[in-house]
Amino acid sequence: MLVSVIIPTYNCAHLIESALNSVLAQTYAEFEIVVIDDGSTDHTKTVLEKFDGSCRYLYQPHSGPSVARNAGIRHSAGELIAFLDADDAWRPDKLASQVARFNHNPKIGLLESGYYICNAQLKPLRYHPSARLRGRVYESMLTTYNAPNSSTVIVKRQLLEQAGGFDPSFCVLEDYDLWLRIAEHAAFDYSDQALAYTRIHAGNSLVNGRAILEAHKRILDRARVSHPEVIRKETEALGESFAVKIMCLHHQTGDALTTILHAVRYHSLRYSSMMCLYLPLLLIPKAYIPQLRSAYSRLARWRSRQTT
Repeated sequence: MLVSVIIPTYNCAHLIESALNSVLAQTYAEFEIVVIDDGSTDHTKTVLEKFDGSCRYLYQPHSGPSVARNAGIRHSAGELIAFLDADDAWRPDKLASQVARFNHNPKIGLLESGYYICNAQLKPLRYHPSARLRGRVYESMLTTYNAPNSSTVIVKRQLLEQAGGFDPSFCVLEDYDLWLRIAEHAAFDYSDQALAYTRIHAGNSLVNGRAILEAHKRILDRARVSHPEVIRKETEALGESFAVKIMCLHHQTGDALTTILHAVRYHSLRYSSMMCLYLPLLLIPKAYIPQLRSAYSRLARWRSRQTT
């Protein structure tokens, strides 16, 4: 079974080589690689020249990750489609493990897995479990604001085409939006094995809290049309809480306060107070945010050791 590996990239010349090497090191041999250069202005093309013959290279004017991934899907031939961000990497048995799961259970439409959160040098900082989505998961995905990590996902082409691909109008949460549309028609499954490595660095952080908030509202508005019974106030509050966290991390004070005031008026004390817990982040200078993330990673590793 041919797997098409779709890698969108934008100014990741210093990172994409490790992503490509991790695909070429797969123990499963039936794959093709399609790299979509989304208008990079660095030396991405020069780096990719050394992989000539190992991957297909497509260039497009800068249009965003949704357009890039859709282009990769159109120019691929695999029955299965796997996604890998240019700053991430895979474990060598990633494709072999997931293809075996598809062969074992043909009813599965999308598979995801656990992964390691890594520093800029791809050194694992902590293990992150999968979203643990199994069966028909549309309602649980929507109500828990839970979604797979795109670099762990492998999905049947037929379902991507049926869902219409990524929505180009989304600049954030475009993957969450697509996985939801696929979940309306197909069963999901997962492995808690860490099959991917996800870098945390300045270039890939979610930084626009307002965009996250607006994207989540659009997703809920779409869901209200077809599944009005699923939408609850708690569903809105979870999206707002995540947006407030990003707003506070990046000192978007006005947006954070406006969103919290809305939560105080319309949501339960539980959710509004949870959002207020992020307010101290506004007092931390931006220069210290990386140290804060590092401290959190160390704490998470320590807690993991205590529970094993």
